[in-house]
Amino acid sequence: MVSLAQISLTVAGYRDLAKRSADEVEGSKLAWGVAMLANWVGPIAYFAKGRKGLGLND
Repeated sequence: MVSLAQISLTVAGYRDLAKRSADEVEGSKLAWGVAMLANWVGPIAYFAKGRKGLGLND
């Protein structure tokens, strides 16, 4: 069950990253793509800090 949640977070992160332009991402899209390979930390960090214009980073 835990691995399913981890895979779901990673897939959702990659889908979100793929649909955003580079201007909508805080930092490099390549760097976030690599960071999302790091278990739970990468996708959660991307959703919390990697996206611009959502009120979290403004």
